[in-house]
Order: sequence, then C-alpha cells, then structure tokens
Amino acid sequence: MIISVFKSNQKLVNGFSIIVVFCLWLPLFWLNNSIVINKYSLFNGISFINNVKLLSFAFGVLLISAQAIYINHLVNHFKIIANNTHLVSLFYVLWCAANSSLLIVTPILIANSFLLLAVHQLFSMYNVERVYSSAFNAGLLIAIAMLFYFPAVLFLPLLWIVLIYTKTPNWREFVISVLGFILPLVFFIAYYFITNQPLPMLFGVDNNYTVFLDYQIPVNSLGRGFFYSIIVVGLLAVIDLLRHIDTNVVKIRKLLLMVLLMMLLLCSSLFVNSFDYLATYLLMGIPFSIILANYFNQMKRTWLAEIIFLGLLITLFLSYFS
Repeated sequence: MIISVFKSNQKLVNGFSIIVVFCLWLPLFWLNNSIVINKYSLFNGISFINNVKLLSFAFGVLLISAQAIYINHLVNHFKIIANNTHLVSLFYVLWCAANSSLLIVTPILIANSFLLLAVHQLFSMYNVERVYSSAFNAGLLIAIAMLFYFPAVLFLPLLWIVLIYTKTPNWREFVISVLGFILPLVFFIAYYFITNQPLPMLFGVDNNYTVFLDYQIPVNSLGRGFFYSIIVVGLLAVIDLLRHIDTNVVKIRKLLLMVLLMMLLLCSSLFVNSFDYLATYLLMGIPFSIILANYFNQMKRTWLAEIIFLGLLITLFLSYFS
C-alpha cells in the first residue's frame, strides 16, 4: 500500500512523489482558477506562467516535486523522524493539492521554496557556536520570500527564537540576521527609485495580501470533507507529537518544537492576509507535512494508517470531479 511504499528509505521512491504530484495536478487543465496578486509582489514578474495551462502545470509539478524531495531530505538528514522515510514528501504534495483551487502557481508556492532553504539554515544552527553565515543566509531568504508573499515575514521571529533556543545567544548573530534581511529590501526599493516609480509601501493599509478569492473556498461536500478531514488528522498528529515529544533525545525534541513553533507563527498569518484561509493553509504545508509524516510513521496499526490515507486520497480525487 501507499504508506508502506513511502516508509521505505529507497531513493527510488522520490520518483513516486513526482508521479503523485503529476496525477494530483492534472485537473488544472479543466479548471479556471485565478488569484489576486499584490501589486508590489515579485511574483508579478513571473505571473505570465498562469496564462498558459501547460506552462502552469509543468512549473507547478516541478516546483512542488522539488520542494517535497528537498523537505524530505532535510528531515532525514537531521533525523527528525525516527526512521529515514519518504512520508514527508508524500504528505507535502497531498497538502499542497488539498483543494482544486490550489492547483495554480501562486506567490506562496514560490515563497515556500525560499522558506524551505531558510529552514535548512535554522536546523543547521543547533548547538553550533558561531552561526554568522547561517543567520545572514536565513535573514536573506526570509526577506526574498516576503517580497513574493508578505506574510512570510512571520518566519523572522522564528529565526531569532532559534538563535536563543538552540544555542548560546550571541548579539552579533542577531545583527547579522537583520543585515541579511535588509539587503534584499535595499535592492527592491532601489529598483523602484532608479526606474522612477512610486516607492512601495510594504506595510501600507491599502495593500492586499489576499491570494485566493472568497468563492474558491471548497463549495462541494467532498471538497469540504477532505479539507476539514486533513486538518483534523493534522491536529491529531500535533496532539500525538506533544504527548510523545519528551521521549526523543534533546536535539530531536528541540527541532520538533521548532517545527511546532513554525506552525503557530505561520497560522498567525491569518491576521495579516485578511483571513485568507487557503493562503494560510498552503503556507503551513512545511510544518504540517513533517508533523503528519511523524504521526503516520509512528502509527503502530499500519492497516489503519493505510485506510486513513487511502480515504483522504479517494475523497480528494472525487472532490475534483464533483
């Protein structure tokens, strides 16, 4: 079954992740999804991708596949989950296709790429005496993600908390992280100044950070059923993680707490994006894919894990056609 296949540590399973993404994104060809793009977002430079469905499909499949394989590599490399598996990549691609409205290239998908790179920097900081380069790189990557989708700025407090929580604090690292964060903003504002355009007011009250339109929230019963079901399973996974987190060694415990904190901070993006639930949901794909993978990996009744996952997958496919 699917869970058993992705529990394997064979690299060949990465190919199955790509096949899953390919199948989940096929409905894009008969959908007419649209998004709202903030006028100051860097995404405007590549928004033409969504004008051609084949181009949008190819870009989306390649991007999500690469993200899924990369986040799975991070989790296995830092031993966050007990055994090396490919469950993280499986749940990431499923999370990113949880609604037919998500089958479109969005600023959030692009921002997630930079946030994943930032997560790598954060994980590598654990118990390292000096992390000047990692702090700078993380700040830089978070700023670039923010220029695609502003609520990604909520990753910045996570960076500072990690600098305190996982190692002995050093004030220079905080300063360097801020310098890394400021650098892309300087180039961004300089571009508007050189091209004689009105300077962007990133924090202006007139800016719209909503991505998905209201009518794109699941309207059919199967769509709502899957959307709410995966959220419920995700919450059960969070509860299970909190119950058993003390059984892990100190390093893994701190990394898992970092993932939980990431989830909470990204959840608060609702207060920044005008309660765009789908956008916040998509932004939380990184922490939740790790939490769900950990839950299903530790589930003792393999048959139950298979039934739950198969039920989610069938419901998702049927929702595309209902």
